[in-house]
Amino acid sequence: NHSCAMYFQLTIPTRTSLRGVHNIIQNLVPEQRTLIIGIGMGSLLEIKCKNIHNALCEWLINRFDYKNCTLNVHEKVIPITTKDVEIVLGLSCTGLDVSTNRCIADDVKKLSIDLGFQESGLTLSNLKARLMSSNGSCDDNFKRCFILYMLGAILCPTTGLSVKRGFLRVVQDVSNLSNINWSKMILQELITSVKKKREKNQLGLRGCIYFLMVSIF
Repeated sequence: NHSCAMYFQLTIPTRTSLRGVHNIIQNLVPEQRTLIIGIGMGSLLEIKCKNIHNALCEWLINRFDYKNCTLNVHEKVIPITTKDVEIVLGLSCTGLDVSTNRCIADDVKKLSIDLGFQESGLTLSNLKARLMSSNGSCDDNFKRCFILYMLGAILCPTTGLSVKRGFLRVVQDVSNLSNINWSKMILQELITSVKKKREKNQLGLRGCIYFLMVSIF
C-alpha cells in the first residue's frame, strides 16, 4: 500500500534514547548493578532494544485514548493500567505517589549544585557524561543521576534537551527510591503528554513511547 509506505517513512522528533540507555548499562560495574536492582530498577538492566520506531510509536500515540486510558488498535479497545506498565517494564505499580510538579527555586538550586550542575544545565548529555565517568561510584548522587537519566531518556522523556525539572523532586529523598510507584508516574506522564499533543497540537513524541511500542508485541 503506497500510503502506508509513505506513512512509515515519517520521522517524528523524540528524546527517547535507547542507545544511550544501552551504553550506560554496559558501562556499569557489578556493584552499581546490584544497587540499581536494590532501588527497584533492575528490569532496566535487561533492555536490549537500541532503537525506537518513531512512526510506529506515532501511530500508537494517535490511537491512545488519554481520557479512558485505552489503546484502540485493530478494532479492539485495550485498557491500559498501571499493572500493564509493571508487567511490560518491570517497575512497581504499588508504593508512594510522587509529584513531578515544578520544584520551587531553592530546591532546584540546591539539588542541582549537589549533582554538580548549574540550575539550567540538567541535560541528558550532562547526565550521561556523569554516569559514563562514574568510575564505579555507588553514592546517593549516582542513584539520582541514574534515575534522572532513565526518566529523561526512556520512562518519561520530553522533546527538550533537559530533564524535566520536576523530576528533581522525585530523587531528592534517596531513601524512598525503592518505594515509589514508578508505573503510576510513567502512565500519568504518558497521559498528560498525549493530552497536550492533542489539545495544543504539539510536535514530537513525549512520554514512555517505549512502553507502547513493546506492549503491542
